[in-house]
Amino acid sequence: MSNILQLETPKLLKSLNKSEIKDVYYKAIELDSIKYETSISDIIFLNNSSISINGSEVKITDNAYVDLLNVCKLSESADSSFKKIIKHEKTYNLLNNLKKEFVNNSGDFNVVLYGNSNTKSIVKIKKRKKVEYIDNEKFLEFSFDIINKHNLQIIDFKVDSSGKILLQAVPDFNQFKINGNFTSSEDFYRGIIFSNDLTSSKMIPSILRIKCLNQLSSIDTENSLYFDTIDEINLKKMHTTIESLKEINYIPRHLERQIQRAYETPASINEYNSIVNLVKNNSDIDKEKLDYFFDYDFISSSIKDFTENEKIELNHNLNTKIPINKTVYELINGATYYASNSSEHELNNSQKVNIFNGCGKIINGDKNGFYDLYFKSVKIF
Repeated sequence: MSNILQLETPKLLKSLNKSEIKDVYYKAIELDSIKYETSISDIIFLNNSSISINGSEVKITDNAYVDLLNVCKLSESADSSFKKIIKHEKTYNLLNNLKKEFVNNSGDFNVVLYGNSNTKSIVKIKKRKKVEYIDNEKFLEFSFDIINKHNLQIIDFKVDSSGKILLQAVPDFNQFKINGNFTSSEDFYRGIIFSNDLTSSKMIPSILRIKCLNQLSSIDTENSLYFDTIDEINLKKMHTTIESLKEINYIPRHLERQIQRAYETPASINEYNSIVNLVKNNSDIDKEKLDYFFDYDFISSSIKDFTENEKIELNHNLNTKIPINKTVYELINGATYYASNSSEHELNNSQKVNIFNGCGKIINGDKNGFYDLYFKSVKIF
C-alpha cells in the first residue's frame, strides 16, 4: 500500500483524488480471488454447479466446470453427450471414473482453484505450474510504481464483482488534436490502461476520442504488453515501453493517417455491414434509429436493385462501393454517437464499450491500414 500513498494530488480536472483511489484499491483487494491448491484426485464431480473437495461441497461456475473438464482431458461435447443418454447422477459417476482413469495413466497433479470472495464460488481452475495469476495487490503495487515514476495521473479506476481491475492513467498534457479541418471540433486523449484478471495482466496504450458526447476508444497494439509474472524483467519492459511512448507523445504513429483515410474513404459494403452489425449485435436498436444513423432503408432498397449476378460479384469483392453516400468515418460517428447517447435501459456499459472498441479497431485497421482485412468472413446477402 506504500506506493498508493505517494501519488500526488491530481492536477487534471478529470483525475481521481487520493480518497477515490484508495476506496477502489481496498475494494480490489477485498474482491480479489481466493486461491486454494489441491490434488486433482481430491476433487469429485457432483453436478455442473458444484464439486466436492475433500468431502466439502463447493459451488462452481460454468466456466470453472469447463476448466475442470479440460484439466482432466474431458471434452465439453463428450460431457454433453453423456447427459443426453445417461441419467443425471450416473453422468457424474462416469466423469469421476474417467477422471480417475486419467490420473492413473498420467499421474496425480495439483490444481489451483480460484474463488470469488463475493459469491463464495470457484470461478476458475488451472493446472499447477510455475506461472500463476498475479493477485490484485501485487498488480496494483506494480502499476502504481509505473504511474509514479512516469508522472501519470489516474483518471479511471474500477473493479467489478469478479475482482477484475481496470485502471486508466494519462500524462499531464494528455489532450491533443489531429491536424486537419475534419477533426476541428474533436478532442483526443492519450493514456495507458492497466488491467488484471484471472486470464491475464496487461498494460495497453490507449486513445480516447471525445466529440461532444461522441466517444471512440482505440488501443495501440504495437506497444501493448501482456505479462504473467511480477519480476524485474517485466518491470523493465514496462518502463522501456513508457519511455518509447513519451518519444511519440503517447500517440500511435499511424493514428493521424488512419483517421484522415477513414474521413476521405467512401465506405464499402463490407465496412457498412461491419459497423451496422457491430451496433445491432450489441443493442436492440430499432429500425427508426438504424435509418437515422445509417440510412438503413435507402441502403436496403439499393441492394434490392442488384441482379443476382451482381450480388454474387459483391460477395466476392467486399471492397465494392454501393450507393452508401457515407465515408467510413461518418458511419463510425453514427455508431459511436448512438452508443454515447443511449440510456442505460438501451445499452449497458459493456455493450457501449464493445461498440467504442469495435469502431476503434476499424479505425486502426491492420498495420498496413486496410480495414477490410478484419471482416473477410462477412456475407452481404
